[in-house]
Amino acid sequence: MNLTTIKNFKIPHLLYLLILVNLSSCNKEELSLDESTSSSENTLYQPENTYTPKKFDLIWLKPPHRSGPNLLTNDEYSMLPITVWVPEGVNKPIPTIIYSHGGGSRANPGESGAEWGAFLAKAGYAFIAMHHMARSSEDIIKNICDPLSVDEQKCDQALYVPYYESTDRPQDAVFIMNNLSKISNDIGVNLDVEKIAIFGFSGGTNTTHYLAGGERDALFGFSPNPEFFKLSDDRPKAYIAMSCGAGLEGGWTEESLNSIAKPFLCATGIGDLSGNIRANFFEQLKGNDQYRFFINSIDALHITFNHQAKGTPDQEKIQAVFHLWLEMTTLAFLDAYVLENGHAKTWLRSPNIKQLAHERLEEHPLFKTWTFR
Repeated sequence: MNLTTIKNFKIPHLLYLLILVNLSSCNKEELSLDESTSSSENTLYQPENTYTPKKFDLIWLKPPHRSGPNLLTNDEYSMLPITVWVPEGVNKPIPTIIYSHGGGSRANPGESGAEWGAFLAKAGYAFIAMHHMARSSEDIIKNICDPLSVDEQKCDQALYVPYYESTDRPQDAVFIMNNLSKISNDIGVNLDVEKIAIFGFSGGTNTTHYLAGGERDALFGFSPNPEFFKLSDDRPKAYIAMSCGAGLEGGWTEESLNSIAKPFLCATGIGDLSGNIRANFFEQLKGNDQYRFFINSIDALHITFNHQAKGTPDQEKIQAVFHLWLEMTTLAFLDAYVLENGHAKTWLRSPNIKQLAHERLEEHPLFKTWTFR
């Protein structure tokens, strides 16, 4: 059901202005808070329509790469549970975002990207959150070490866990793309099998980087003997990396990063984990239609880029503004390259987001707030 149109879409705008006013009482040296909101009114990016988000939780899938090549005792399979967020009441094909969470693989599904899922479903996108599950010890021996010709006695669990955590994720996403029609039928929703984007946060950006065309030593930092892995896919129209990866300092090959020519959005900040390294990742890309958003505030924490907040009440108020900036850049990027919306692309290439940020933050001496090619 279509709840509103851009003409009547005032709540996020008013919320944004309200947050700015509330922030004026925060005593943060790194913020330069201008109580004037006139410029903000003209630079916000808003969805054309908004919807009620609907959540399907949990759907358990059996990807082939997680159940072989050697079957396990007692028919034990590694599973891929997913959560799907959709805009309620949409009958036409819904553009689909496939999300890869941060952190390690999991013993229990937990929650993945719920804040991003709710926001993007409200803006008209389907959001499939993958819950990357950990493999059993037997699975690692039979289906990781054996194919790599590693003797069972030398199959160090601590060593090969990073291998499958790195390589399972893009294979999980490919499986989702291969089965979008089936997932659509199972939940009774019309997912668009052509308008697809890949979205990763932190460790989940490995998924984004691989599918965009990157190649990585999947044992980087754990073994002197590299095991290079790549799995590019041309079906996604856009790639998002929130708290983007470490690039060359994370085992990715320079040639493969230089060759990534897909539309790409990278976001990080000075308060992120190794934010300078993550920012440098963008410099290793050489394609067009690629963007980086850098938030120069120590309150832009790692979890900020997963649309979460942490800290004092004042810090959480500041992070709420950062979330709105990230929402605008993410939505404009998706609209521009998944929906091929010319207005969205014009907004991305305007000074709008930089202007919003610079009303409150100084630009970092090394990393521009908003840069693109």
